[in-house]
Amino acid sequence: MKKKIFTFFLALVASAGIMFASDIQVDGIWYNFDSSTQTATVTYQGSSYTDYSGSVVIPASVTYLNVTYSVTSIGKNAFRSCRSLTSVTIPNSVTSIGERAFDGCSGLTKVNIMDIAAWCNIAFSDSGSNPLSIAKHLYVNDEEVTELVIPDSVTSIGEHVFENCACLTSVTIPNSVTSIGSSAFYNCSGLTSVSIPNSVTSIGYYAFSGCSGLTSVTIPNSVTSIRTWAFLRCDGLTSVIVENGNTIYDSRDNCNAIIETATNKLIAGFKNSTIPNSVTGIGDYAFAAYSGLSSIEIPNSVTSIGADVFYNCSGLTSVTNYASTPQNINSDVFYNVNKSTCTLYVPAGSVDAYKAAKGWKDFENIVGVDVPGEDPVETIPGDYSIYYVDKENQELSDEVVTLHVPVAPSITGFTFLKWVVVGGDLVDTITIQAVYEANEPSSAPAVYTNPANPAQKLIRNGNVYILTEDKTYTITGLQVK
Repeated sequence: MKKKIFTFFLALVASAGIMFASDIQVDGIWYNFDSSTQTATVTYQGSSYTDYSGSVVIPASVTYLNVTYSVTSIGKNAFRSCRSLTSVTIPNSVTSIGERAFDGCSGLTKVNIMDIAAWCNIAFSDSGSNPLSIAKHLYVNDEEVTELVIPDSVTSIGEHVFENCACLTSVTIPNSVTSIGSSAFYNCSGLTSVSIPNSVTSIGYYAFSGCSGLTSVTIPNSVTSIRTWAFLRCDGLTSVIVENGNTIYDSRDNCNAIIETATNKLIAGFKNSTIPNSVTGIGDYAFAAYSGLSSIEIPNSVTSIGADVFYNCSGLTSVTNYASTPQNINSDVFYNVNKSTCTLYVPAGSVDAYKAAKGWKDFENIVGVDVPGEDPVETIPGDYSIYYVDKENQELSDEVVTLHVPVAPSITGFTFLKWVVVGGDLVDTITIQAVYEANEPSSAPAVYTNPANPAQKLIRNGNVYILTEDKTYTITGLQVK
């Protein structure tokens, strides 16, 4: 009776097409066979690890009991602790390698693969599953690779793919790649150059961490996400170039990925950093603890500054903020920045606003400057002298004030004469107007509209013309008697 029941069970399993043969050795390699998918997984014998040794070549397919199976995976612990294993060849058919598959293979020095594109598509479960982490030498069709050119067929570089591959000296990534996975090039200590194309949008955790030979890197403006520690312990890194238009400052992860690398180092674009005007916000802790940062320029596009952004940036000596209205910040944004020696530069018309704003008013030296893109201002004092009169229209000859005033608009057919004060006083803001003379007075109209800028109109006032566009400027601190 028992025999019949057992036979019936086997027949039922076989008819379902899922018979699975475990721990079968073929040509010195142990496999598990799945008859339902006709795939094979490289494994070890029974409950004890197999003592693979020397050079092992895993085939793309294997035949057992007249059935051919495709070898698609290397199972969990398959080669674990095989200290005598020196070389392994992995076919393109393998798409996954299980946990700790090569853990403890201390004698492994060579990993031979058939195709880089196929290798980039394996998802490794951990660093112990990647034989490169132990061997540190990559071969393609038995030729060692030091300068790696990833083919155009690759769209993403997976996690741990080239981890610990010390033989690599340079890597070229094609425009087809959009993401670089976590730990993809972790500890590639021989890597001195890497080309990141502008197709890449994300760089994962630890992606280039430990690449101590890497000296420079350019982050293209396509990158929107750099996870924390992406460049950790890149001790040789001396130049980080962030392309104009990049928005990586918007995230704490993005900034720390590079800032942690740059601490106490001369990093282009970070020791003296200018944030591109495509950035609208600076994320929490973005530059925190970066003592190597000495100056920073914040564009007027930035409307929000997160918590503790410049926390412990003790090397800061200059902060330039072009926002006309001070951003709301907490008191710890500039914690441990010496506000008596660090100068805060702000738009000339906003000095008083910054002196009254929380977090900004703590700076002892707040200096007004011109905002890029706005009307340029003469840099040599004394080019124009503005004369004031009191309320009785008496000229205050002893109260002559020399100002840095704007460069007058150039208008074809007219010559600029001078600026005149039309409002204000000696203490607060003043309003000035530009006075012009017509080059040909007889033919000049009563009202002239500048074709180059229709908003600018010249109106005749006696023998001269007045530009209708008034300019308002703060003169506090700029008085020269």
